[in-house]
Amino acid sequence: DKPCLTGFELKYMHWYANAGLNEGLNILRAPGCFPHGVTISAMGYYRTGSTLLFNVARLWAALGAGVGGMVSGFNCFGRQTVNPTPKERRESKCTIVCKDHEWRPGAAEHSNAILMSHRDPWESLCSRKMMDMWCKDPPKALAKQYQGANAPEYKTKCLASDKMQRT
Repeated sequence: DKPCLTGFELKYMHWYANAGLNEGLNILRAPGCFPHGVTISAMGYYRTGSTLLFNVARLWAALGAGVGGMVSGFNCFGRQTVNPTPKERRESKCTIVCKDHEWRPGAAEHSNAILMSHRDPWESLCSRKMMDMWCKDPPKALAKQYQGANAPEYKTKCLASDKMQRT
C-alpha cells in the first residue's frame, strides 16, 4: 500500500509527533470525528486555485483517514469505479479525494462534498499567458493538422493571430 502523503509530509509528521501533532491526530481519528467512506471532489477551471484546494482537502483526509484509509488523485469519477456494487459502496470506509477541471459522469451524484475554486477570469487568463500556456494545444478541429513536426507551427500561427487566440 502506497500512502497518500508525500515523503515530506510523512517526515513532517515524524518530526512533530511528540510536539502535539499526535494528540491532534488522535482527536481527529477518534470514532465519529472523521467521516470515513466519503467522496470529496475539488473542482475548478484551470489556474483558479483548484490544486491548492485539492491539496488542502487531501491532507485533511489523509490525516483523518490514516494510512490505507483513502485514495486521492486527478480525474473525478463515479464511486462505482472503486466500489462496483451498491453493497460495496454502502460498506466502504475508503475516503476518496479527487481533483478535476471538468464534470465527468457520476462525479456529482457520488460526491458527498464538492469544493469549487474561483478566481476572476481575467486573472486566470493572465496566469495562463504568463505560464506560457497560451496557444499551447490546437483545438480539436485542428489537432490532426498540427501533429508531430507540425506542432510548433500551430503555436507560432496562433500567437500571431487574434482570431486563432479566441478559439
